[in-house]
Amino acid sequence: MFLRSLQNYNTHKSRINEKYEKFSQRCEEDEKATQAFYETHKQYLKTGQKEQNLREEDESHNNDNCASLGLR
Repeated sequence: MFLRSLQNYNTHKSRINEKYEKFSQRCEEDEKATQAFYETHKQYLKTGQKEQNLREEDESHNNDNCASLGLR
């Protein structure tokens, strides 16, 4: 009886450990995917900000040029 209980306990414990390892692995994969997303998003924001700055600079030059020609 005792050996059967011990065997059941060990089987149950090993199943829990397997589930925990799978869960931990999934968490690590999710963390890596989240980091990759944030890095990509950060690069996108930097690129977007640069593009916005270039548009504003270009618009500013256009306004200056038009003003110097008396068009605005």
